[in-house]
Amino acid sequence: GMPGAVWVRAEIASLTDRRHLYLDLVQVANEDARELAKCRATLWAKERYVLEGKFRQATGGMLSAGLKVLLFCTAEFHPQYGFSLNIIDIAPEFTLGDVVQQREVMRQTLMTEGVYDLNRHLPMPSDYSRVVVISPQDAAGLGDFRREADLLEQAGLVHFEYLVATFQGREAAVSLLRATARARELHEQQPLDALMLIRGGGAVTDLAWLNDLALARAL
Repeated sequence: GMPGAVWVRAEIASLTDRRHLYLDLVQVANEDARELAKCRATLWAKERYVLEGKFRQATGGMLSAGLKVLLFCTAEFHPQYGFSLNIIDIAPEFTLGDVVQQREVMRQTLMTEGVYDLNRHLPMPSDYSRVVVISPQDAAGLGDFRREADLLEQAGLVHFEYLVATFQGREAAVSLLRATARARELHEQQPLDALMLIRGGGAVTDLAWLNDLALARAL
């Protein structure tokens, strides 16, 4: 009933790598993230490496759970395995556009709430003696930072408190909020001069996990 291929908008709910790439695609309601539709999709090995290369070149990252994608697919129905989609092309500019759009909506919300520029209006500390650092475990950026910071700490000039958080994936927002709440507790016990978030370099799609409204408010 559906000759040829069609463009399909979806969010990647999960992804399994077994030479071929097996995806669970979902459509969710914007207002409450309720799942409206779901189906399986396959990116076969013969197309996979070309399409992954195309996606990586445009976005700097790989296909992963949580991304919104625009896929060119054929609809298939197997007597044993049921309905699924075969992916034959991808439009990475759709994923990039979605990331930019979400960030702009969040920025406008924060400006309307009057919290967007709060940090810029805080007086700068006269010196830095107590600093909290939030970072992923073993992040490359943290290693670079500590090569300098450890020397300052050994000299007794600055005390650093390191908190670990996840910066990618669906658990990132909860993990980062937990870390910022802990930083606030430390600040109330003894005032801090700065809060730092550190991670290594990353693709636009990797950094998009930090575009979270609750996290922005907390910071």
